[in-house]
Amino acid sequence: MRYRDERNDRHVSELNDLPKEEHYVVLTEESFSYDDGYGEGPNRGPSYSTHRSLSYRVFHDVDALKKWIVENDESTYGKKTYRILHVRPCTIAKQVTINVDIE
Repeated sequence: MRYRDERNDRHVSELNDLPKEEHYVVLTEESFSYDDGYGEGPNRGPSYSTHRSLSYRVFHDVDALKKWIVENDESTYGKKTYRILHVRPCTIAKQVTINVDIE
């Protein structure tokens, strides 16, 4: 997955790289094809594989999100199909209780 926000552009390799605060996300599909080398040999042409992934673009406010939507929808080249999410990360609290009852 590729993670982007208006402050940086980087690949996510760990869950801790994702924002911990509430944010909006635009998910888009990305792909690239490459010659995987399996097509070499007599009477065979090149063999191509396709790598597919999702792009996770972060917006910290609605105005920046709206601006991206307008720019994408007006684009004649590179227009992306997308899904929008509103993310509110959960806080998890763990509690351990030990009771010893000696009579």
